[in-house]
Amino acid sequence: MGAAVGAKGIDSAKRVDSNLAKEKGAVFQVRYSAGAATDVNHSSHNRNKHKLLQQGELQAILRAGLDFIANDEWYEDRKFTGAAGAEQDAPVVLAYWRANGLAPGSTIMLNHDTGQVAADLGAVDAYYDRYNQILAGEYMADGFYGPKAVARHLVQGGRIKHYWIPEAASFYEAKAAIDPNYAPPAKTNWDLWAPTPSQVKPAIAYFQRTLADILPALQSVVWQDFNKWFEGAADENIVIKGDRFGSHLDNGRAAPPVEQSRPPGPPLHGNPVRGMAVPAAIAKGSGRYLGSIDGPANSIGGANASEQRIVKLWQQFLIWGNFVHGHSHIDDGWADGIFDTRGGGVGNGPSSQATARFQHAHMPGTTYYGQVWWDDWTKAASM
Repeated sequence: MGAAVGAKGIDSAKRVDSNLAKEKGAVFQVRYSAGAATDVNHSSHNRNKHKLLQQGELQAILRAGLDFIANDEWYEDRKFTGAAGAEQDAPVVLAYWRANGLAPGSTIMLNHDTGQVAADLGAVDAYYDRYNQILAGEYMADGFYGPKAVARHLVQGGRIKHYWIPEAASFYEAKAAIDPNYAPPAKTNWDLWAPTPSQVKPAIAYFQRTLADILPALQSVVWQDFNKWFEGAADENIVIKGDRFGSHLDNGRAAPPVEQSRPPGPPLHGNPVRGMAVPAAIAKGSGRYLGSIDGPANSIGGANASEQRIVKLWQQFLIWGNFVHGHSHIDDGWADGIFDTRGGGVGNGPSSQATARFQHAHMPGTTYYGQVWWDDWTKAASM
C-alpha cells in the first residue's frame, strides 16, 4: 500500500485502540512477534513475550482501516548470534505469522536495537541469510530496525528494502549544531527528534539528506520519533519514504479470515485483561460491579462510553477463556460493551451467563454468580 511522505503510523508493545489510532490520523500500525511464549527450548524465545501480537489483533487492526507491518524483536543484539540464532528464531516466527494470518510475501522487520556495529556485521549478514533461507519466500526478512550504520551495510549488501529508524538511533549519532533558522527553536540535530508540527517537514528533509546515499535503494523508510500516543503506550512513526512498505496490504490482502476455532482452553498468550489493574469503576470497596445494563444502580452495564470500554474488555476475556458458547474470536462482534441486553432481565443475559461459567470454573463459592466484582477481575487478570 505504501503511504505519502509525512504520513504517520504507530507501533506499540501492547494492544492499543486501532480505531482511535485511525481517528487520530494513523495509516499503519506495527506490532511484534517478540519471542515466543510457547517455545521453552531457547531462553531467548520468551524474553519479550509480553510484547507479542494478541490473537485476533491483526484482524482488528485491518478492520479499523490501518495497514499492518510485522516486526520481529528478540533482544537488542540478537542478530550478533549469526546463522545459529536464525535457526532458532526463524521457524518460530514463520509459524507465528502463519497462525496470525499475515499475508504471504509480507516483510518482517528485524530488530537490532544497539549501537554496536563494528566487529560483528558478518554475523548480522549470516543471521539475515539463514533467516531468509528458512522463510523460503513465504515471508521476506528484508526490513531492518536499528542504527544507520548497520542499515547502510545491509543496503549495500542487497539484504534490505525497508528501513525503520528507531528513536534510540538519536543516541547513536553525534550531536551536531544546525542552522538556528532551519527548524526553530531546534539548535541541534537531536532537537528535531520530537518534532513540533512546524518541525516535521524540516526533520524529514534532514533524514532524507543523511540517507541520500542509500535512499534510492530503499522502498520505504519510517522514522520512530520521540512523540508518544495513548499516554505513552505507543510510539509515533513518520514516513520518510513510502513507495511500498512490504506490508500486509502491499501483498494484496484485506483483513484475513477470522479464526473459526482454536483448541479448548486459553492459549498461552492473548488474555486481553492480563496484568490489568481493577478498573476504578468496580474498585474494592466501591460497592459496584459489572452487571446487567438494566440495573440496579450499582450495576455497571455499559450506559456510556467509559462503561462500555470496561464491559467490552471483560466480554473479550470471556471469549478468550472459552466461556462464550459459539464464539472463539474476541473481535467477532459479540463483545459489544453492553452487559446482557436492554430489557432482557437482570442476570439472565449472555454476559451474565458467560461470567457465571467463568466463576464456576475459577471462582467456586462466589456470592453473586454472573456479576463481576473486583476479585473476579483480579482473578481474570492473573490468567
